[in-house]
Amino acid sequence: MKPLESQTAEIERWNYIEKNVTYKDSLLPKDAAIKNTQFAQPLFEFSGACAGCGETPYIKLITQLFGERMMVANATGCSSIYGGSAPSTPYAIGKKGKGVAWANSLFEDNAEYGFGMATGVSQTRNRIASL
Repeated sequence: MKPLESQTAEIERWNYIEKNVTYKDSLLPKDAAIKNTQFAQPLFEFSGACAGCGETPYIKLITQLFGERMMVANATGCSSIYGGSAPSTPYAIGKKGKGVAWANSLFEDNAEYGFGMATGVSQTRNRIASL
């Protein structure tokens, strides 16, 4: 680790990249082939997971596939530490200003927790359709 003052040149480089380099998600349809998904913006960036963690590449990929439509019912464990440690989060927002809906269940009931989230969305959609 280096002192913060020694890294100030990186600020200018970061600003240049952020301003001039974009995702190439309009080049190829991401649903045509898995390789094409890598042109899409990931909504999981800058993970604080351990080096070599096998989960984080899959999370990045699934956010590239489903993006803003994705809901995560997370179980307590490593993924709740690198995925939801306040005040920062590795989940990003997309072009429309929306991101992944993420929530954590403290106990070993994340399947039921996620089912409750899905049931709530289904009920809301049904209510809107009936109105």
